[in-house]
Amino acid sequence: MATHTGPRKLVFDRVFRTDDAWWVVDFKTSVPQPGAALTDFLAEEAIRYSSQLQRYRQALSSLISQCPEIFNPVPTQGLPVKTALYFTGISHFEELLP
Repeated sequence: MATHTGPRKLVFDRVFRTDDAWWVVDFKTSVPQPGAALTDFLAEEAIRYSSQLQRYRQALSSLISQCPEIFNPVPTQGLPVKTALYFTGISHFEELLP
């Protein structure tokens, strides 16, 4: 597998801040196959998208630390960046741990 070098365009589906964290949420339309266990489906999707969400986490962290002025007036530094998948077809929010 080739490693990507150079600039890369990232598109965040949803970014928001709570009192204790920044969140990057990626929306997914996939749903479990009929008869499949939800826990198995969520584990497979977490593996499938973990690299993508890690890139999003790193990009947002860098943006916050290098350009905090674009987030004013909201204090931005010092909060962790968390990631999640939101499955629109089953209305399920699944946090991905680093």
